[in-house]
Amino acid sequence: MKKIWNLEDNNYTLETLNQKDIEFAEKYFACKLPEEYLNQLKVRNGGYLLYDALPVKFKNSWADDHIPIPFLLGLKKGKGIFKTNELLKEWGINEDKFIIISGDGHYWIVLDYRTSDQEPKVTFIDTEFELVEVIFNSFKEMVASLYTHEYEDQDFEQYEYEVSLENAKGLIHSNNTDDILHGISLWVGTLEEMESLIKILFRFIHTHENSDVIYSSFETLTNLVVNDFISDKNLAKSAAQKLLEEIEQQNDSVLDPFKFLLSQYLNG
Repeated sequence: MKKIWNLEDNNYTLETLNQKDIEFAEKYFACKLPEEYLNQLKVRNGGYLLYDALPVKFKNSWADDHIPIPFLLGLKKGKGIFKTNELLKEWGINEDKFIIISGDGHYWIVLDYRTSDQEPKVTFIDTEFELVEVIFNSFKEMVASLYTHEYEDQDFEQYEYEVSLENAKGLIHSNNTDDILHGISLWVGTLEEMESLIKILFRFIHTHENSDVIYSSFETLTNLVVNDFISDKNLAKSAAQKLLEEIEQQNDSVLDPFKFLLSQYLNG
């Protein structure tokens, strides 16, 4: 079996998988999970990968020849792949035969059971390009295709720029709306100093004049909470309660999906 896990990073890693977890998941999703996927989760129940890319033959919002896959989701009741229905609904994807195994909303990689409940294909969803494309006939084929993409100098510099907390802070404090939105996204990608980011986003909600920045702040805060990006559970719960109060005060139907997710999180 191919070794795929980056054992130095615990983000996205859940408690050790057991047989009851598997049985519950297969009953919950009414399907047979791929044997290769379960074998990998028995080694590590989700987490960051040693590889960062999968080859494709179509243009997408990331590149022309590959897509990113920094991590795989594991499974525990209420966590990992069990977030699938909430996330698909949040991003406007009406399909009950998908199980999300990676992605951040701008794109998803899913187990695709539309043609079989025994052996799923692997499908790529690009929400920016409105693209849904089968990329592998099986999870095992996907794992065999994992690789580390070698960026050209210019691309590599951009990649380094994107994962820099320093650059994210510079952008988020800019007066330019596009820079602020990009800075929010970059900061989330670093998974660092989340408490500081939360304070900034709440400040944007209260004081910023641009509707895109305000909406992005609501969206990002919701995602941070419901997707367990905040390791301090007391901080996460406090942020969720405060955000839900803000949404109720806004009384804007556009924010209803966030209200739904936060209510589920607090009542879960």
